[in-house]
Amino acid sequence: MKNIFERKIYIQTEFEDRHIDALEDANIPYELVTKIEAIAWARLAYLVYSVILDCIVLGGILYLLFRG
Repeated sequence: MKNIFERKIYIQTEFEDRHIDALEDANIPYELVTKIEAIAWARLAYLVYSVILDCIVLGGILYLLFRG
């Protein structure tokens, strides 16, 4: 079974042709990965939204328990 907790270290930088040329000159394997920044922001917004709603629900439960 593949070790899912294996630590891997990646180097990530913004794309420029000179970086690719340097990697190819040094014979280092590389993989190009694209990201959409809006997706990262949407994930963060959803996390904040869910934490706020959880706090509101928990506060309502505590209010009902103590003031009920």
